[in-house]
Amino acid sequence: MLINMDPPGHPRYRRLISRSLASRAVERMEPQVRELCQRVIDRLAGRSACDFVTDVASQVPMQVIFMLLGVPEADWAQLVQQTEVMMNRGNSEAPLAASLHIYMYIDQLASRRIQEPGEDVASQLLCAEVNGERLTHAESNAYFFLLVVAGNETTRNLISSAMMALLEHPEQLRRLRSEPELIPSAVEEMLRYVSPVTEFRRTANRDSELHGKLLREGDRVILVHASANRDERVLADPDRFDITRSPNPHLAFGVGAHLCVGATRARLEARCMFVEILRRLFKIEVSGPAVRMNSALVNGYQTMPIRYRIQ
Repeated sequence: MLINMDPPGHPRYRRLISRSLASRAVERMEPQVRELCQRVIDRLAGRSACDFVTDVASQVPMQVIFMLLGVPEADWAQLVQQTEVMMNRGNSEAPLAASLHIYMYIDQLASRRIQEPGEDVASQLLCAEVNGERLTHAESNAYFFLLVVAGNETTRNLISSAMMALLEHPEQLRRLRSEPELIPSAVEEMLRYVSPVTEFRRTANRDSELHGKLLREGDRVILVHASANRDERVLADPDRFDITRSPNPHLAFGVGAHLCVGATRARLEARCMFVEILRRLFKIEVSGPAVRMNSALVNGYQTMPIRYRIQ
């Protein structure tokens, strides 16, 4: 899987989708993403309460990534449900069962795309070549699996956790409503403060020393994005949520060769979603217990019931 690869394999496989998710390609999607966000809020009309995670935060990331991948709309909801189960790490066997369900679905979709290729990313992967050879069935499925999960889960968690951060800091919410031009800056602070991806694990491939600690080849190392994003050596008052923070050198998307390939898409979706939320939803408040996901990998909510007034 791409996130576990080292060079020279990693850049070769990353290039297979980098063009589809490059900044210019994603920016051309902005009118479509804005329209999707408007539809999400339109569906809240006539109501005064909803589950923010299910009804708002999950909708646009789900729709965008599944449209890019060529997943039929009828299958979107079940895949989102299975990714949520998979990322909720409890003591049951449900996460493993969910991951198998997703993988089996991807295998079936890949078989259909081989017979009837389209213009979507799934078809591109099935026709792609690395070093003159097409991806194996297992390689294309693993690639697709990563995109389904990462493309939906992380941005959904960003939007839901960022909404909670704004509700917990009403002075920041008021300022953002009065100065919507701050939304791009606010999204960067949301990424830093929330850290939707909490950590990744890596294995040292050689002996080295880090801050006076000896790492031996084969040692497991945890890279904690959430900790880096609160580093007082880099950030002033790092525990403060400040939508005007500048500079904001957060590491929510990682750094270096493994910098998140979907970073531009995630920023666009968050910006467009909060433009629409702030334009049309008022008097937002949490109306019941907000339940966090049981995961060390991602930071997000399973449910977040809210009340609101819409216009």
